[in-house]
Amino acid sequence: MLKKFLFMLVIFASLVGVAGAESFHVVQMNVMNESTGKLLRGLLYMPETDSKVPLVITAHELGSNYSRRWPQYGEALASCGIAVYTFDFAGGGPKTRKDGTPGSHSDGDTTEMSVMTEVKDLECVLEAAKSWNFVDVNKIPIIGGSQGGIVITVGLT
Repeated sequence: MLKKFLFMLVIFASLVGVAGAESFHVVQMNVMNESTGKLLRGLLYMPETDSKVPLVITAHELGSNYSRRWPQYGEALASCGIAVYTFDFAGGGPKTRKDGTPGSHSDGDTTEMSVMTEVKDLECVLEAAKSWNFVDVNKIPIIGGSQGGIVITVGLT
C-alpha cells in the first residue's frame, strides 16, 4: 500500500509541474505555537533549488511521530521538487516507546492533547509555512494518517 501511495505522490508531483530526480537536504525546523507555549519540532525535506516550491505538510497518527513513516514521503516528494514539512503534535506521546524507539519530539504530555489542540498546532504550522520564503503559498496541501486525517478534516473545514 505504501508503494502505491508513493507512486500516486510522484504522479501528483508531475501534475503540479515539478521536475523529478532532484537532490534535497533534510533540516530540523521547529515552530513555536505561541498560543500554547509549546515548541513543535519537525523536519523539512527541501529540494535543492532557488525557486519557490510546493510544500506538503504532514499530520501524523495518534501516538506516532515525524520519524516513523513520514521520512519515506519526505524523501520521495523532495526528490520530485516538492518540499515536505513533517512535525510532531505537542504532547504526541511518550518521549521513548516501550520498544526503545523515539516517541514524540515536541513539548507537552499526552494528557494535554486532543484533536482540538492538534488542530491549533496544525493551524500554527500552516501559518508559519506561509511565511517561509521558499514556499509557493498557492500550493500547500496537507496529508495525514488516522487521527492526523481527522485533525485536517476538523481544522480545515
